[in-house]
Amino acid sequence: MKAIKHNNKVVGVVDGKVYLKKCKKEHFMIKYHGFGISDKVLNKLKEIGVDTIAIVYDGVHGEKRYSSKLSDWLNSTKTSEYEGDKQSFLSLNEMSEDANIACNVNLDFKKSLVCDSKNQASLSNWRG
Repeated sequence: MKAIKHNNKVVGVVDGKVYLKKCKKEHFMIKYHGFGISDKVLNKLKEIGVDTIAIVYDGVHGEKRYSSKLSDWLNSTKTSEYEGDKQSFLSLNEMSEDANIACNVNLDFKKSLVCDSKNQASLSNWRG
């Protein structure tokens, strides 16, 4: 398990070839009807061999889980820059709603996450 940090914050974790990102309703981008991920994070995920992105969305209608291929994010033409950070976006219709993806994840993983000096993560209650 590896924590992924961006701007000194944990933005998700990698388990094998899957990157897990938790999104709150304020992270939903109406303009693209979906979510964004920093290009710096996407490039890091490519470097370490991730192939799937799993998003656990805690939205206004409850929790939804989405999965997509990293290659879809890297090839996205929907981009915006926020405070000097370029982000790529996928809309919900470009992702698969997948109730089983990350089904045993402690959704409060950021509070459970402890990183050592090599950015290796350990998670309490990561797997059920």
